[in-house]
Amino acid sequence: MSNPRGLANVIFTIHLYARRKNGFDLGPYLSDDRGVVTITEADMRDDVDATYDSGLMDYVSVENCHTFMEIRLETEEHIRQALHSRETVWKNLLKGEKERWGSMENLLRAYRESSNCRLNVHEGFSAASRRLGWKASRIASTSSRLRSENEEVQQRAGEVRLTRGG
Repeated sequence: MSNPRGLANVIFTIHLYARRKNGFDLGPYLSDDRGVVTITEADMRDDVDATYDSGLMDYVSVENCHTFMEIRLETEEHIRQALHSRETVWKNLLKGEKERWGSMENLLRAYRESSNCRLNVHEGFSAASRRLGWKASRIASTSSRLRSENEEVQQRAGEVRLTRGG
């Protein structure tokens, strides 16, 4: 592999598969200046709390989810839809989002400044086929790689790295 370069503000989300009823869609999670996404148990817990606070669907306890998850590299279209939804319908932070984002403007800025438009993200590109381990709301140690064009995603114990080959 050539010398990788990090890309900041790339948005990832996580889908947890419920054994019954509705699954959980968590995030967004952003890469830092080094291209590293750090997803903590506390962040995931806050996003689960936000899901419960939305009151939209019927959810079981997150501990009753399957022992695998999907990490999604989001498309530009999904990010546009999420931003539109947050600007027009869901205009206030939900319970767990207050802890993660501090203000609605911080969350909206994350969507607006996303770098995903700089990537060639194909619909459905995710770690689903790798079925990453999930245990009691924490990311289990994994070591897997996905490749799409010149992008590479590495997942390891609580972090996701996005690098672009040179």
